[in-house]
Amino acid sequence: MAQTMAQTQTQDYWTAQASAVSIWALPEQQAAPGSNWDDFKYGLCAWCEKGLEDKSDFVVTEGGYGHTVLVCYECYSK
Repeated sequence: MAQTMAQTQTQDYWTAQASAVSIWALPEQQAAPGSNWDDFKYGLCAWCEKGLEDKSDFVVTEGGYGHTVLVCYECYSK
């Protein structure tokens, strides 16, 4: 069955949208090797993605729009 002009235009539109959004996705090789949020007791630093294993490793600060985030001391002191 042949596609209609409207179906082709719709498909082209969504393909263009997916391509535009894909530039914001981080490639797998840029992610820190082996660092996963679940691997650490308190997750990862919101700014540098360092693992937070102990309460003495981080500071709770405001990340913008009223949200609180966990930040390691190295990032917080910058």
